[in-house]
Amino acid sequence: MQDPEVTANLESRYWPQSIDRIEEYITSMKPPENVFLAIMLKGISYTNGVTGKLGILEADKSEHTHLGNIRLGPINWQHSFAEIGLVIGIKKLWGQGYGTEAISLVRDYAFDKLSLHKLTAGCYASNPASIRAFEKAGFKREGILHSQYHTGWGQYTDEVVLGCLAEEIHPDYSFRLSPEVAACIASQERVRREQKENK
Repeated sequence: MQDPEVTANLESRYWPQSIDRIEEYITSMKPPENVFLAIMLKGISYTNGVTGKLGILEADKSEHTHLGNIRLGPINWQHSFAEIGLVIGIKKLWGQGYGTEAISLVRDYAFDKLSLHKLTAGCYASNPASIRAFEKAGFKREGILHSQYHTGWGQYTDEVVLGCLAEEIHPDYSFRLSPEVAACIASQERVRREQKENK
């Protein structure tokens, strides 16, 4: 998280990163409002320093490499939607489809296991690779927020807003209430019945 090229499209670029600060961030990503996952590549070992700053990739079936992280959240249980954000921290692996694969897996988890109805994402317009990764995972452009983010020294970039509906990915999708919302509705119905009976 110290590489300016990796953090160029992250809001965290404005603050110096340390192990403590990263641990604090990860700890703050608590369920049920957030799902925070590591993106791991099985069978590849990343060794930094062997070829200088960039490091090398070597095949090793016993190793797993931490490519980055993906976050689903905050989750709005009442309205059944959430945002997805991710970072791939190893530049040598950019453009190889790992972001799209991670987005697709989290998308399916959100729709199939959490019963969410919609996912959203916001990407800097100056980061076309991120926009493509979401589009390949079934997201569609929903709008542009002009000059939304300050990128430095008086420069601004637009935010491209993307969205994905469960029924666009799974045509047989039928709306299912999340357990949290179902419990809330049941509680509201019980209160209404009790109020009606007391009149």
